[in-house]
Amino acid sequence: MDFNLTQSLITPATVVGVIISLVQALKNFDINKKYIHLIDITLGIFFGVLMDGVLLKQGLLTGFFNGIVYGLSAYGLYSGYKNLMK
Repeated sequence: MDFNLTQSLITPATVVGVIISLVQALKNFDINKKYIHLIDITLGIFFGVLMDGVLLKQGLLTGFFNGIVYGLSAYGLYSGYKNLMK
């Protein structure tokens, strides 16, 4: 297996950015803040399975676990930025 920059770096960064954007758009619909974690992880799993499992053909289980990482990364990145700006 050779190193592919797109699969290793660019795709996860893009997916995390898309998740952050979608969650910020969903916050306009007055969603309870305690569900934001769940939405992040759910979107992460969806995009992980779609991108890694289906499009990049790495397997559905790999896509599922990568999706959890994407969702947690999106939430952590946003909350870290939010705390930094305070």
